[in-house]
Amino acid sequence: MEKTLNKIIASSIFIAVLVPVFINVIMFINLTPVAGDEKTWISTLGSFWGAILGGIIAGAITLYGVRATIKSSEEGINRTLKEQRAIREEEKRLATTKERLLNLYQPASSLHAEYFYKYNAHNFSSLTPEEKRNFILLLDRNIVYGDKLLFTKLLELTWSARSK
Repeated sequence: MEKTLNKIIASSIFIAVLVPVFINVIMFINLTPVAGDEKTWISTLGSFWGAILGGIIAGAITLYGVRATIKSSEEGINRTLKEQRAIREEEKRLATTKERLLNLYQPASSLHAEYFYKYNAHNFSSLTPEEKRNFILLLDRNIVYGDKLLFTKLLELTWSARSK
């Protein structure tokens, strides 16, 4: 982009210098008939250089404005993407929590409440071997929804159920 801009500026300056020299040579050598006099030539040259310089200045200002707009748009897009990622991560976290509640904690809590109501069982050793097996199977099937502490407790329950 910078190389292109530099080429455009260099070409414009080159044309702005060479065209008046070329016109001057044609006008004063009298190779071809030239309409007008020196006063006309000076006003034409002033208008020509003014147009070239005005075009270069206006183009540079436009280029700066376009670059600033693009940069601002990129920053806005990046900020929006970052916010959307944060929202998506929060939604994943909530969905995982709901899945844990539905697939592990709620059934385990219901089973525990049933055993507590049925036997007034306060600990795992009060359950029958079949109930211990059912409770461990429920946890084992859904341990993926648990955490490290729950996995450790499952191992402890499994070993305590096998030792008796």
